Amino acid sequence: MHILQSNVAPGIVFGIFLVLALVHLVWALKAKADFGATVLPTLPDGKPVFSPGRAATVVVALMLFVGAAYFLALASGVIGEWTGVFWPARIVTGLFFLRAIGEFRYVGFFKRVRDTAFAKADTRFYSPLCVFIAVLSLLSSFRI
Repeated sequence: MHILQSNVAPGIVFGIFLVLALVHLVWALKAKADFGATVLPTLPDGKPVFSPGRAATVVVALMLFVGAAYFLALASGVIGEWTGVFWPARIVTGLFFLRAIGEFRYVGFFKRVRDTAFAKADTRFYSPLCVFIAVLSLLSSFRI
């Protein structure tokens, strides 16, 4: 069976989104969240570029849960194969490709600040994961 006609791509995205949603939920529910130097972008002196609050972290977790539910529905065939059902996958594709490219300073493949713990983790893990998610989302959007 061809990957475009299978449920593999949306199933993998579902799993990734579910894990990421749970991680964000744990961070949001911790009494005192310590994100660590490899989780948030930092300045060269080690100070975080931003400090997300609980509400923002919960919003990200909820968005990831919604995304996970969407890709689970795609993988399981719960939603039909009419054209409009694939637009969310294409939006996810665009968002994650943009995240992989980055904002040209602290995040993404084209960042200028590269010597922090986050920057190294971003180059090695986070940005490639974003490309992987984007490619799988794109494949999921062409299952007609």
